[in-house]
Amino acid sequence: MQSIRDEFEKFLQKGLILVNPHVLDEDYIPDKLLFRDEEIRRIVQYFARFLKGLSPGNLLIYGPPGVGKTHAILLVMKEFNRLVEEKGVDVRAVYVNCRDQSAAGALSSLAEILGLGTLSKNAGVNYIVSKIVKLLKEESTRYVFVFDEIDRMISTIRGRDPVENLLSVTTRLDEKVGRKVVDIVVVANTTNILNRLSASTRSKFVPETLYFRNYNLEELVKILEDRIEKAFVKGSVSPGVPRLIAAYILRGSRDLRWGLRVLKQAGIMADDKVDEELVRKAAEIVDTDLLRETIHSLSPDEFSLLFAITLVNVKGLDPTTSTVYTAYREVCDVFGYTPTSMKHLMYYVLPRLEATGLVVVSTKSLSGGKGKLLQINITESPKEFLGLLIKILEESGERVPQEIKALVGG
Repeated sequence: MQSIRDEFEKFLQKGLILVNPHVLDEDYIPDKLLFRDEEIRRIVQYFARFLKGLSPGNLLIYGPPGVGKTHAILLVMKEFNRLVEEKGVDVRAVYVNCRDQSAAGALSSLAEILGLGTLSKNAGVNYIVSKIVKLLKEESTRYVFVFDEIDRMISTIRGRDPVENLLSVTTRLDEKVGRKVVDIVVVANTTNILNRLSASTRSKFVPETLYFRNYNLEELVKILEDRIEKAFVKGSVSPGVPRLIAAYILRGSRDLRWGLRVLKQAGIMADDKVDEELVRKAAEIVDTDLLRETIHSLSPDEFSLLFAITLVNVKGLDPTTSTVYTAYREVCDVFGYTPTSMKHLMYYVLPRLEATGLVVVSTKSLSGGKGKLLQINITESPKEFLGLLIKILEESGERVPQEIKALVGG
């Protein structure tokens, strides 16, 4: 490596082709979402019922990651809140991103948005709800609560699903306040969250559903071309780049957010041109970075389960739930974690881990039609992935037993 001063000089001498990098960021919301006219129309129709004095009920927006669900709801909410204020309609849409939040954390965020100040999530769900109920009783405003990424919530109470916890209290606010006050919009990757609700909560949360499909190849190409036009100097990106990234997205079960991140990485690396070869190098960097980021975001239970599944795969054992759970308890024992129950692990922890794309759950039919077994596998090369997990543990100061390191030749 050259001296630090030389590295600065080298960078300053490079041509600047990525002039609007924020256009490629995940939180950038374009004025118009391409190829989402029908979905946006459906969301508008939902919110428009308020303007006619109707109660629209609840709405579940679902679809795979990176297909525009969050951007669509935020675009409609922004215009809706502006319109009701102009027309003097006492309704307000409120957005809460629930990713990596407990039920108490999400409710604390909601309370702050409603103007209640910062309420510690450690105060507990019941206390926060009592404050929200008191506020709602003192005013006449109707609300739409939008809970985004609800399937990426975290549990802080063993045996209590955070989705059930959040929706069980928010769907009962009307009863506590004594009038119709709240409708709920939930945004998730699948409809499986409904299976996580108790019978009593499901009877309260009966949503209209709206599915966001994946983009096809040509749609991805057009979207990428649109962002390139906004982000880069004209002519600085080879014409074949959008189609190459779109093909990567569809072939590798990735999403548009990944493609935009690759574009940004390639733009940072480029001297004066982003071509196909540079995109391939950028894709490798982004894949490694995203994998590490995902692993670092896992809770102790999620990480322990992931480590256990990886060990089972490396050893070539039958990856049934019982085998994986035995391995999970052994992992917890090695690293000093407190294991949770098998029911909690498989019903609550595993779905969250599966949502990251790091593991896949399938079924295996037993001979003679005697039923089926769940099979749990990681989606990466087992031995290489185990090596990465060991490296991350050691970087954080954990000591990994030699017998585990020996599985990858360590």
